[in-house]
Amino acid sequence: MRRLLNESFSGADTGTARDIALVNAAGALVVSGLVDELREGVELAAKTVDSGKAEEKLKNLIKILSGKPPTSLKEVVSQSRLI
Repeated sequence: MRRLLNESFSGADTGTARDIALVNAAGALVVSGLVDELREGVELAAKTVDSGKAEEKLKNLIKILSGKPPTSLKEVVSQSRLI
């Protein structure tokens, strides 16, 4: 599971797992009001994964959950942004 999650967030996976992750993310983006349609959400999610931002945010989340506090205000601000 960990490998699958890492591959999906890093952009290494280009198959079914990626598609499922993008559709799930798209749904969350629609519900949150950041996009109006699932298609827009899939495009934004794919752009976020392909740019490396998703992997960066996953690493920040792991760091936060592991109890390692941010070392600067810049890190705090960065960790608070999901997209």
